[in-house]
Formats: sequence, structure tokens, C-alpha cells
Amino acid sequence: MGHVTEAAMMNDDTMPTESPDPEEWEDDGFDPVGPDDDVPGPPQPVNWNLLLAHDLEQEWLALNRWVEWVRREYALPASVIPPCWHRHPALKWELSALHLHWFAAYDPEQDASAAIGWYRDFAAARQRLRDWSPPPAPVWIVTAPTGRLSGLASPRHHRSRTSPSRTGGRTSWAS
Repeated sequence: MGHVTEAAMMNDDTMPTESPDPEEWEDDGFDPVGPDDDVPGPPQPVNWNLLLAHDLEQEWLALNRWVEWVRREYALPASVIPPCWHRHPALKWELSALHLHWFAAYDPEQDASAAIGWYRDFAAARQRLRDWSPPPAPVWIVTAPTGRLSGLASPRHHRSRTSPSRTGGRTSWAS
């Protein structure tokens, strides 16, 4: 194998011709962290009852992003996490706990078995989510040409509503 010169190895676009002195390096915020520095620590439980408006908004946004990701990633059906999960307090609390548990399990400083603990807890949580999820929402179609409503599924999402009735061109719910 022949000798390759330094000039042949260097590309003008990617490598400098000479190295800068350490004093000339730009500070990109990678200084060592001291005990008084404001650095985020491990995730802490969220007490939704105590959050102020700004923090509440930020937590909702973060939780919503994670819930959407976990629904897609694990192909979770609406019977596990319904589209209206944010309207059901038990689902909010359970998903919030799972969210933080996931972050803790995948923290770089966590040991390698932490993720399997999350999966074990995720399996148990999926059953609780099913138990707490509302039944499917009603599905109704208007049959042509009469304009009458035909039920495809019994409306069970909200227990107080049992069946629609049509009077005077309006649809109303009859118990």
C-alpha cells in the first residue's frame, strides 16, 4: 500500500488546514455543569391539580405529543387510548405516569434493564386503560331518501344518552 500524503487526505470543505488553539475554540455551551447550574434533572411526577396556566399548557402539549407517538408506535386501538382520552381524568393520570416512566426508563444514565420494566408496566397499564376507556361513540347514518337515522352501533360513550330520536328535522337524544 502506497503512502498517502496529508494533502491528499484533506478536503477543503471538511477539514481545516491547521488546528485552532484550544483557547480559540468557540464555547458552544458545553461547559462542565456545576451544582448551582440550572440543568433539568430526572423527570418528576406531574401533579395536574397544582399546575399553573403556563406549566399546565406545557405539560398538556408534551403529554399529547407522547400519547400520539405511543399510539402510532405500538398501533394501540381506540379501545386502549381513545381519541377523547384528554377528557377522562383517569386516562390523563395513567398516561401521564406512563409518559414519565418511559422517559425515566430510557434515560442514558439508567441501567439496561429499565426498559424491560417499562414494558412490563406498560402491559398492565394497557389493561387499566381499556377498563377506564369509554365505550365506542355512537355511529349513525342518514338513510336516503327518507332522511331517517339508522343506528349502526348502540351509543354507549355517554351513559346518559341511549338513542337518538328525530323530531321536527332536528336530531335529539332520548334517554
